[in-house]
Order: sequence, then structure tokens, then C-alpha cells
Amino acid sequence: MPWYDDLTPCTYFDLDQPHGEKLLAVGWLERGHLYPKGSIASAVQTKLISLCENPWEPYTFLGWHACDHCLPTERPDAVHADGMTVPMGSENLFVPGHGLLYVAPSLIVHFIAVHGYQPPPAFCAAVLTCPPMGSEDYLQAISRNGPATFAKWVRETPRNVQ
Repeated sequence: MPWYDDLTPCTYFDLDQPHGEKLLAVGWLERGHLYPKGSIASAVQTKLISLCENPWEPYTFLGWHACDHCLPTERPDAVHADGMTVPMGSENLFVPGHGLLYVAPSLIVHFIAVHGYQPPPAFCAAVLTCPPMGSEDYLQAISRNGPATFAKWVRETPRNVQ
């Protein structure tokens, strides 16, 4: 998995168009790089798990990433908590902020629970105010705060018709 310092531009999704300050990395940990440790509010952790259970993504990549802080025999393929399941290493989470999107790998749930990773306070605040995953409010927040190409992908996202 690529490593990014927290709150630096995440170029993982740039493809042919750089997104600059509109996509900020959170939780892209890799062995050999220091990261902040500490506790987070249980409300943040619960909401983060719910957002990561089935996250909206503009596109997906083939393959997955494993936690390189764990021994190969201890690497989880999913995290189970509060009746929810979060697949590890194959999905990414986009959380709307003010004029930007925070982007985290699904492994962030594991990094917090097992390795004591402490995400930045601004990210935690954004998680708590994030609309429900996949809701129209969520998609509109992605469109308003993300790169221009994300607005196009939001328009193309199928909606659940009631």
C-alpha cells in the first residue's frame, strides 16, 4: 500500500488528472513510517465502521493491500464490529470535509483498533458529521467538496429508487 503523511495530497486516485488539495490522505500507514498513536472517541470509531462497511468509490482497483505491521498469519481479511463487517485492504473511504475530501483505506479501521493509530481531529470531526453512506446528502457532499471529476462520477452513480 502506498504511504502518505496524514493531511497531505493523496495522489493514489489521480490517474490522468491531479486532484491536489481536494483529496487529503488519512490513515495510509506503512511499516517504517511513524504515525500518531492515541485513543479516539467510540462514536468516531462506530461511525467510521458504518461508513466503511459499504463505501461509495468513484472507481475501484484490482487487488488489495494487507497490513504490513502484522505478521502474515495475523493479517485480517475483515473487521467485524457492532454487527457490521468491513473488508480489509480492498476499499477506500471518502469523507467530505470543508472544500475537500479526506480519503482513507478501509484498513484504517484495523489500524485504529489493533495498532493504536489516531487519525487527525479534523478527520474525526468530518466522520461524525458525514451524511449516511450512499445517501443523496452524502453524494451531494462528495460532489460539492471533491475534485471536479468526482462531481461527474456522482452524477453517474445509480440511485436507489423507492
